[in-house]
Amino acid sequence: MKTDNTYNGWYNYATWRINLEVFDGMEIDEPYTWEMCKDYAEEILEMQCENNNSLVLSYALAFINDVSWKEVADHLNEQLEEIKKDDEALAKTEDYNYYDSVAIERLEGWGEDDNERN
Repeated sequence: MKTDNTYNGWYNYATWRINLEVFDGMEIDEPYTWEMCKDYAEEILEMQCENNNSLVLSYALAFINDVSWKEVADHLNEQLEEIKKDDEALAKTEDYNYYDSVAIERLEGWGEDDNERN
């Protein structure tokens, strides 16, 4: 009988915790594979283990063996897509505002020309 081990909407506690502690708030500028996520987390853990404490590192590495790296990568890639969509929408808004401001300047300029003629 399989029990439900999900945690806060994630595959399990380890996946949620690693996403929260390692990847949350990270700047994303490229798509991630599950291998990239795992390698990055392992690097962070190795850097964080003071004095190369092999016992602490071995426990940390054992903990991340339970992480669903595909879920972490999928989450990061979804965030990247949202960022791209937001950037595209902002670019359209900025283009609109730029052209709108140019049109206003032209209209204001036309009014000045008309006043000079009178």
